[in-house]
Amino acid sequence: MRRNIICITVIVSFIVVLSASCTIFFPLKPTALFPENGQNVYSESVILSWLGKGDNTLYDLYFGEDSKNMKLLISNTKKTSHNIDSKLKARKYYYWKIIAKYSSGASVESETYHFVYTGILPAVVFNPYPVSGSVAGENGYVDLYWSYNGKPDYFKVLIGTSPDTLTQIPVRIFENYFRIENILPGKKYYWCVKTYKNGCESVNNKTWNFNTSGKKQLLIIGISDYSLSSASNLDLTPNDANEIDIAFSQSAEEFGMNKIIGRVFKNDILNALSLYEGNTSSEDISYFYYAGHGGYDNYKKESYLYMSDGDKLYVHEIKDQMDKINGKKFLIIDACQSGGFTDISRTYSSDPTDNPKKFNESIYRIFFKGNSKRNTGEYYVLTAANTKQSSWENKTIKNGVFSFFILDGIGDVGLNNPNAEYDFTYQGDLNGDGKITLNEIYNYAKPLIVDFVKEISSGYYSQDIQVYPAESEFNVYLIK
Repeated sequence: MRRNIICITVIVSFIVVLSASCTIFFPLKPTALFPENGQNVYSESVILSWLGKGDNTLYDLYFGEDSKNMKLLISNTKKTSHNIDSKLKARKYYYWKIIAKYSSGASVESETYHFVYTGILPAVVFNPYPVSGSVAGENGYVDLYWSYNGKPDYFKVLIGTSPDTLTQIPVRIFENYFRIENILPGKKYYWCVKTYKNGCESVNNKTWNFNTSGKKQLLIIGISDYSLSSASNLDLTPNDANEIDIAFSQSAEEFGMNKIIGRVFKNDILNALSLYEGNTSSEDISYFYYAGHGGYDNYKKESYLYMSDGDKLYVHEIKDQMDKINGKKFLIIDACQSGGFTDISRTYSSDPTDNPKKFNESIYRIFFKGNSKRNTGEYYVLTAANTKQSSWENKTIKNGVFSFFILDGIGDVGLNNPNAEYDFTYQGDLNGDGKITLNEIYNYAKPLIVDFVKEISSGYYSQDIQVYPAESEFNVYLIK
């Protein structure tokens, strides 16, 4: 029994000694609170903060761009945060650590932390104009505006017809405005604005959208086959129609096109125009091009177009059908005696006798001042001749003379190489702004047509193109 009691005493003594040893102090390792390890930091200044232990603890802070060669930034501070007031470099890694020194004399070192200084947070852009879903761009351009906070160094604009493929415009913008030129009609555009500060780019930028005003559509008629003893077949009108198709296909604007050539009847044209009735808005523009025989009815005081079967399509019939189409309308008529398609009082006619008051008033009433309650829109007209003149064609240039020089003005070949392919010369852009207006194409083509017809007719005939309205800035063609 005695032996067992001794053994118990020894065990109790050992436990007492072991308990006493647990009062020895182990220092707490400091841990980072901000920035978290590996964090990207957007701020004008960076405040490092950490978790320590006890009021009597002192800290040394080491900081630098090299994790193996950090410099002592502050020493023996009781604070658990420090503002890095030195200028940091954008897109740089920075490293830091803390050594905690306790009153017991013990010290412990933290892990080495790092963060990426991405610079001052770029400004946030908001309040865009045009607002998403709105319609803009009726003049071929859109002015973009936006609001922002902060003090960005500059902006950049991205735009495109898909939100997934925006193209950045390669210029720095120093105000909250930018004009987008040469936009296409009838399109939906997406855009966003990026801000930059100290070389840093904003992220998570919002994308907005707008719709451009006015899709464009072109009905092309080229009648070559006639069942008439008084009207011969025309070999070159298909060339005219096909080259008009090519020229407008090269425009910076997208055209919906419909082309009818060969034998064409009145219902073919009226039915083709009727397709546009329910598919247009007030912002749209409908083009109508005709190459074929035409005439002038002295009794009705009205121009008309000859159909393949000898039927006549009068000004008022086309007007009635086109009034059902919303938006603006532009008629290009390459036919004899086609001047009745214009408001004669507003043209530059070289023949003063081709302006009788009664005729002028009746055509203006029929075509431009009808009593229709429909949204008839605005009309623009360019014709090959006045109401007494022929519209010439020529085998050397393989076109109607009127159509050839109109085409020459909107990018096709000229007299120096008349049978070559479309050559993108755009002679009708008289002021070089990338847009060919009705007034420009009229002033370009008119003297060339007069001179050429005089030359091929030995000075016997004249052909004076007509325009409505005079001196119009209506954009006929936008150059890519």
